[in-house]
Amino acid sequence: MICGIGCDIVEVKRFEQKSLDSKYIERFFSGEEIQQAPENQLSVPLYYASRFAAKEAFSKALGTGVKGYPVKDVFVKKLPGGAPCLKVQGKALEIVQEKFGECNFFVTLSHEKNNAVAFVIIEKKGNKWQVIHHQQNHLKNQRNLRFLIGQKKKQLVLYVKKVLKGKFCSRVADE
Repeated sequence: MICGIGCDIVEVKRFEQKSLDSKYIERFFSGEEIQQAPENQLSVPLYYASRFAAKEAFSKALGTGVKGYPVKDVFVKKLPGGAPCLKVQGKALEIVQEKFGECNFFVTLSHEKNNAVAFVIIEKKGNKWQVIHHQQNHLKNQRNLRFLIGQKKKQLVLYVKKVLKGKFCSRVADE
């Protein structure tokens, strides 16, 4: 079950100077993120802007803002194929577990010359049977709703037929 969705966009220009400031980088980015930064200096601001957007998007998905946990507890790791993977640890993970229980995290990053964007989904882990039970209840509710709509349609059709026969409009017709 999806517990939270967050999206954030960051102007890359903000990170042109900040990416040169090692104190700033070490304050907001994990050691793994710093190690995976590209060697091409032109790509570095884009890299950090997209990772920062992911941290902000996570805080929005969590619904707390960046409060109660160090920003470095949330980081983007590059998988062997190059796909981004959101890792959550420490106090941030504790907050997620208190709020939702065990969760999966999904992230996608995108960027152009001027902007970087991140989209994060927090999904509660559930066993297969809970998901199936939820789907069965959903289908049952849909069937019940269809039945009720069908009954209401029948009542409406009968009412319209009576109106058309003049049973409810005699006073209006006399005036």
